[in-house]
Amino acid sequence: VETQLGRGGTATVSCVFDRNTGERVALKQLSPHGSPAVVARMRTLFERECLTLTLLNHPRIVRVLDHGLNEDVPYYTMELLSGGDLMEIAPLPWQRVCEIGRDVCSALSLLHARRMVYRDLTPRNVRCTSDGLAKLIDLGALAHNARAIRAFMAALPGGRAVPGLVGVVKANAYGHGASIAGPT
Repeated sequence: VETQLGRGGTATVSCVFDRNTGERVALKQLSPHGSPAVVARMRTLFERECLTLTLLNHPRIVRVLDHGLNEDVPYYTMELLSGGDLMEIAPLPWQRVCEIGRDVCSALSLLHARRMVYRDLTPRNVRCTSDGLAKLIDLGALAHNARAIRAFMAALPGGRAVPGLVGVVKANAYGHGASIAGPT
């Protein structure tokens, strides 16, 4: 572990050196605490996040590189995004805000097409790459259910209208607007 990048309620993210590839990557590892029932729930959600990120293949969503267990604690590695999050790079010119907004909307569009809702759209969860592209990170609060997972796994082309999806898009559009505009 070279440095800790972040710590949340359920996991820590660190910058590590991958000996197999010779590259620096981000390591997200579950930080289990609480009762056995709480730890089991945390583990289930963490593993779901890893699986979802592994299956999503989108240039505007962080990419998982590897996953596994370290002393029975789940982890996954992902690409290290070195361009900073929106809080770190703000303020931005309006043209750049529009570019980032386009990137985030592209990722949200894929999630909505898969009947998923990204419920944690904040400036800290949009990171930029060194070449300026924006990517969503931290899909731990992603809302989906068994039916949505089956539809996602089937990945039917064309899709169908989903009741309530307009409300979901509006909710995410507001969250996105608040994220790209930053605090007032």
